[in-house]
Amino acid sequence: MGVLLTLVLLLVLGMGYLSQQLQRYRSSVQVRLRLEAQQLAELGWRETQLKLLKDSNFPPSADPDQSEFSFSETIRDSAGKRRGFYHVSIDRRFALRERLLSIQCQGEVCPDGEEHDHGLARYLIKAEWDLAQPARRVERWVMVDSGSW
Repeated sequence: MGVLLTLVLLLVLGMGYLSQQLQRYRSSVQVRLRLEAQQLAELGWRETQLKLLKDSNFPPSADPDQSEFSFSETIRDSAGKRRGFYHVSIDRRFALRERLLSIQCQGEVCPDGEEHDHGLARYLIKAEWDLAQPARRVERWVMVDSGSW
């Protein structure tokens, strides 16, 4: 009877240990996905910075009443599977009056290369680009949202 009780106790302890390991694994996967989404958002941010610094006609405007410009880019791995994407949105409503561009760069990681409209994790960077400064000083706020939806 004592041997059976010991085996049951060891089985319960082993199951508890394995469930803890599963939680740790899930947490590490979520951290990795969040970091990938952050890198994608920062890639979009760097791309936008370069375009603003190098191209005096960026963002392009076909209509003076157009207040927003946006672009996206899909990132694929070496096998050609969709890894994620970033989406950049530039709000020009305050460009003339206050000499500011409001910029949002969102990176999203796609599930295992699948073609989905939304990802497993996302990261959003919000920034304001000061057009009045010669060096185009940037004030940056970061908001993190790494949930599944």
